[in-house]
Amino acid sequence: MRYNWEISAASSLIEFSFKYYEIGRIKGYFKKFGGEITAGNHFDNPEIKVWIGAESVSTHNKACDRSLVSPAFLSVKEYPAIEFTASHGCRLSEGGIQELSGNLRIRNITNCINLLVTSSDIKNLKKELNAQYSLTTSFSLIDYGFNAGDGIFGDIVSLNVRLVLHANLIS
Repeated sequence: MRYNWEISAASSLIEFSFKYYEIGRIKGYFKKFGGEITAGNHFDNPEIKVWIGAESVSTHNKACDRSLVSPAFLSVKEYPAIEFTASHGCRLSEGGIQELSGNLRIRNITNCINLLVTSSDIKNLKKELNAQYSLTTSFSLIDYGFNAGDGIFGDIVSLNVRLVLHANLIS
């Protein structure tokens, strides 16, 4: 059986952190995101399309937020969405660690990234199939054409994702 899995934005989270002005780390999150995931009831062979509203970035630091949405960085007027797609499912790597590979598109540059599945749980609650996944990865801003050497932002971004999903059976 195949299901359309709906992301529960109210219960899910996409957050990031990076070095800021060489004095510490800034943490932030995206307020708007969604997507479509088609998979079996055990999340086998998922087809994943996730979008993130780039303008919805929040670090609780107005100056940093202005820098992130500016044409010099995310350029949200020209590139309003960040996108992730995957169609080849998860794989089990050495040590029993699950990895999900897919394409992350920021602005007009797409790169393959690997996300580690740090926890997963599928439950049948009140005759409704639900799942929760936590994933993590790091990637370089240089790979997306950003100049990380300007002293404001560090090169490496850590990304943590917690998705709560509800399944609908495909007829």
